[in-house]
Amino acid sequence: NGVSDITIVYGFAAERLEQIAGPGVRYIHNPDYLTTNSPYSLYLARECLDSDFILLNSDVLIGALLLRKLLAEEHPNALLVDSEKILIDGEMNIRLCQGFIAGIGKDIAAVDADAESVQVCKFGETGARALRKELIRQIHLGHVDKFPPFIYGSVIDTERIKAVSIDNQPWYEIDMPEDYQQVCKDVNEKRTQFTELL
Repeated sequence: NGVSDITIVYGFAAERLEQIAGPGVRYIHNPDYLTTNSPYSLYLARECLDSDFILLNSDVLIGALLLRKLLAEEHPNALLVDSEKILIDGEMNIRLCQGFIAGIGKDIAAVDADAESVQVCKFGETGARALRKELIRQIHLGHVDKFPPFIYGSVIDTERIKAVSIDNQPWYEIDMPEDYQQVCKDVNEKRTQFTELL
């Protein structure tokens, strides 16, 4: 999709990951991956956050169609959201206001939410710098184990983030072995629908 500057922050199974991803990728190791959360990993890559970028979590699987849709969004800051999924408490729920993110977090009850975050987002230059500034501030305060919305909160207040609907395109968050098994099953059974995903 025309993205050639790629950085991977890793912890577990680093050597295996390098074998899969290969050369042409910048690698940053998080030696404290067992005791920190993804914002700390992003903090380790803070030097990459001085211009526009796309942020993907490694446990989320999307197809190329969704990535292209995110890239095509004119607003500089945007987040993929699923407004068709049955919402439940404890997920990365979202509140929307006129098409923009008004709140995000696992503390937003399903009854108060409008969508679930796919956790794939892009930031324009000013959004990236605002995120980097807040990231550094929070990590220096010792908040190394927080979920990403803890960092996004102030950025949402200062930089509008557009909600981009996935329009029923497939996506998966793989947290448990059974999630992975379900992905494999779906891809094998509905291969034509997942061509863009492979």
